[in-house]
Amino acid sequence: MAAFFRHLCHCDAFDDFLGYGNSLYRNNSGYSGLGCHAFDPGLSVLERRFLSYPIDILEIGCGLGSGISKIAKCNPCFRIVAIDIDEECISFNRKIFNLPTIQWFHCDWKDIKDRYDIIIAIDVIEHIREYESFLKRLTHHLKVKGTLFLSTPNKLLYRTRVSSDNHYREWDYIAFVHLLKRYFSYIDASRKKGWVFVEVQNPL
Repeated sequence: MAAFFRHLCHCDAFDDFLGYGNSLYRNNSGYSGLGCHAFDPGLSVLERRFLSYPIDILEIGCGLGSGISKIAKCNPCFRIVAIDIDEECISFNRKIFNLPTIQWFHCDWKDIKDRYDIIIAIDVIEHIREYESFLKRLTHHLKVKGTLFLSTPNKLLYRTRVSSDNHYREWDYIAFVHLLKRYFSYIDASRKKGWVFVEVQNPL
């Protein structure tokens, strides 16, 4: 039950992330905006920018798959890999989401091998003990001009909403941005509800 509750929280954060992406794009903040039709009545941001353009997307910690499946429906040219350490989640996603653009894998972030245009890790980093190694590894798996989207609970707000016993480390907005500046030269951060959402590019 605890694991299932964590996955539901992931879905909540991913929905907020989708809305965050649209907001960034409409404000002309550059290569951003992973919004889908639920958040944008017109064509989604990715449809507009990559209407027939194949890009490689990785989601780390896909959970129950609802967020990445929304993104997959935006464009049939997307090539998506979704991974999670929970084998039951991966089995569930393979049965429920019949989407040819997504490959589901039961594996750890340390097993990543390819490079991607977009990497998404929503509410993942706080569950990783070696979070600095995690960030360093991701810099090697972004393509040139690739974008990494991260989120983490804001410890100043989130602690009253859900138990954080399964978190190895938590950050507030300032501390999280400071951490990311050690690995990336471009950071666009936003606070929304109980989360910190970040778009980063240009690994150092």
